[in-house]
Amino acid sequence: SKDTIPSVKLEVDCGEEPEAGDSVGSVEVKIPASAKYEISEEAEYYDTNDDEWERGEVPVIRVELRVKDFEKDRFTSSTKVTVSRFHSSVKSKKVLDNGETLRVDIKLRAVGGELEEVDDYWWDGRYAAWSDIDDADKYEVKLYRGSNNVATVTTTSNRYNFYPYMTRSGNYTFKVRGLSNSDGEK
Repeated sequence: SKDTIPSVKLEVDCGEEPEAGDSVGSVEVKIPASAKYEISEEAEYYDTNDDEWERGEVPVIRVELRVKDFEKDRFTSSTKVTVSRFHSSVKSKKVLDNGETLRVDIKLRAVGGELEEVDDYWWDGRYAAWSDIDDADKYEVKLYRGSNNVATVTTTSNRYNFYPYMTRSGNYTFKVRGLSNSDGEK
């Protein structure tokens, strides 16, 4: 009977956390020197959409480990996998080759980066209106009379009725920017 390797420790090193627009590049996963296992297939980003990261994409790193002494040790479904660095976590693990190999998929947090700017904006009767921004969860909209800020509102819609704030005559304009709940980008 073989001993189950009770735990696997992996350390992710991707240089810097992926940002929108960066090239996908390479990644490394390190193991303790005293481990009863070794890396059989080097770590690489798995199942990416392109050659560069897109905002909101969740990077997945795949690495395969092999038991050093298969006559003595094995991986099982109870082998606990822990990962560290770069906000990484285990997405999945799969025991292969009768316990000789363990495939681990590691996920990082979603790719951040600046939100796009509004492409188009207009007055629609009493409503300020604008084009949607990908990955924006809500919008901050500021109403101005001349150069004075009259009101600042936050809305999940891509239009807002500013008529109740237009209590005096003047030239009214508005500014709008997208906001992201996931990473606080504006």
